[in-house]
Amino acid sequence: MANIIVLVFLIACIGYQYLKGNLVKAFSGLIAVLVASFIGFAMFEPLAGFIMSHDIGLEFQTSARWLHPLVFVMLFAIIFALEQAGLVKLLVNAPTLGVWPDRIGRAVCGLFHGLVLAGVLFTTVFLTPLTVKLPYQRFESAAQIPDKPKAALFAPADFTIGFFKMVSNGSLSGKRSFSALHPDILSERYLNKFSNAGETQSFTSSAALSVPRKAAVWPAPEKLTDNNANPVTAPSGDKIMVVRLGLRRNALREAVPFTLSQVKILCKLQQYAQSATTGSSRSIYPAGYFSGPARVALKEPDELIRLGSGDFEESVRWLDFCVYVPSGYIPVMAGFKLNNIVEIPEPVSLAKAPVIEPFEEKKPAETKEKTKKKRQNRNNR
Repeated sequence: MANIIVLVFLIACIGYQYLKGNLVKAFSGLIAVLVASFIGFAMFEPLAGFIMSHDIGLEFQTSARWLHPLVFVMLFAIIFALEQAGLVKLLVNAPTLGVWPDRIGRAVCGLFHGLVLAGVLFTTVFLTPLTVKLPYQRFESAAQIPDKPKAALFAPADFTIGFFKMVSNGSLSGKRSFSALHPDILSERYLNKFSNAGETQSFTSSAALSVPRKAAVWPAPEKLTDNNANPVTAPSGDKIMVVRLGLRRNALREAVPFTLSQVKILCKLQQYAQSATTGSSRSIYPAGYFSGPARVALKEPDELIRLGSGDFEESVRWLDFCVYVPSGYIPVMAGFKLNNIVEIPEPVSLAKAPVIEPFEEKKPAETKEKTKKKRQNRNNR
């Protein structure tokens, strides 16, 4: 279905420009659609966040899930309509460059125009909470995550976002580059819907993620094993690092359960790591979390991880994640679900690393019993 939609957009745009267009108008229209998409990508998150910070009469999760795609497509439509209205007045007597150069140029502009429009449509659908099968399934298996995403014919969404990331990473990057914060926003959105349907939330209404001030990243100890006593080794070219992140108790209701596909570790080449939010980065997803000093609980990307209030001794529960970091890269930021992102301090050596804080997931009955005992102890004080 996605490939058919792409073909429809391409045939319609190429046909219109070839039969009725003008090269100058076609090129201007292409610039207009690109600019409208750029503004949509740059502004939809801050604008949606501003709206969500005010009471709009909707339940938080409902508004959070739908505001992002609605704001994105409305920004695109409004900007594009205003640009088109201006171009109609400015290009009343647009010049021509000869019959065949004009026709060929119009067809090429129509091709890219169709790709961008299809890309905007697919991106909008990815931003929605609809099923992972729409507009197409980006990953067919956990083994493909995150390096082997699928795409529709001619990859229109990747093309459109890639064009914006190139601009965001260049002279218009500013202090917060889209390419650094969202190296692959399509996969990010897909993976936040990837878990068991309806069991996880994609947003938290309050800050859910903490990071230690100093020691948050360090090399993993040697001779790691999984919970079945099998050795844990990094893929070729990667190194195993420990990334310590904390979940806040006050956001527990929306933070858990969660999946590893909702925890992204943003890594940058070491020589560019001084400025975490500029330039570009690479998304890495943890392989699991430490359940012992040298033991890792390996998890599938869509496997649910549950914590209860009984797992919290303080306001933050620290979790030590096992991350396969590509050689030459270091973690600089961490994201949790879709609206939590924190900067990570520089890695420390294993000699200066803190003691691993193991976490063992308890069965729901065990968690309830532990919570009950804690409440009884508090009441007896």
